[in-house]
Amino acid sequence: MRNNYQCEPAVVVDDTHWWFAASGGNGLMPPSPNPFEFAVDVDGFFRELVGQAISHSGFEPSTAGASYVVSLLADSAKPNASTINVMGESSFTLMLADAMESHGATRFEKLRLLGDGVLYVSGFFSEHLERRGVAPYYVRGLGATAYRSAASMLRSVGASSAGPDVFAELSQNFERFVQLINVVSEELSARAVRDDASLLDMYERWLRLQSDHLADLLVAKGVLPQRKTPGVH
Repeated sequence: MRNNYQCEPAVVVDDTHWWFAASGGNGLMPPSPNPFEFAVDVDGFFRELVGQAISHSGFEPSTAGASYVVSLLADSAKPNASTINVMGESSFTLMLADAMESHGATRFEKLRLLGDGVLYVSGFFSEHLERRGVAPYYVRGLGATAYRSAASMLRSVGASSAGPDVFAELSQNFERFVQLINVVSEELSARAVRDDASLLDMYERWLRLQSDHLADLLVAKGVLPQRKTPGVH
């Protein structure tokens, strides 16, 4: 399904273009240099990461669902990716309303792009959304709704009978797909560590999220995460 489109969504946060694979202390890194510009096989790179994330999370999407996520991440890393302006709940709500008011192929494409954008942002930039006062559960609900509506459109024309109902799977398991991408984000955060400052960013991210996966990644780098003991300062 995704291979029918030439450009896929990247993210615009506060009118600045950020590559989705960014991580670190603020969950964001500047787009230059592009961390993937020297990658020969971007699809293979993300196929490996998604496979590792599936093993870690225990969530086993269908082959088609996993391939869709790989394609989303790989396409979003490419320099010709289109952009989605992510300013807050209102922008997502307006995008859904605009999609539902459209018709035919335009409506389907807008729904798909919104679902992709919310999945992508929720997996990589949830902390940023929370700092902007955006309720993550609400935004994820919009993404699930967009995918569900896209799946409904395909069923109405009999297209889903020709293959896996990927959009229905994405809608029904939206939270778990977000968690899957978040694991990929944490792995990228670990791979991006180049010095003590970036390692500290990674550790501070763990302090905020208390992620077991991040803890394992820190241990692999020789850092033993210390959870705060209640009442001890």
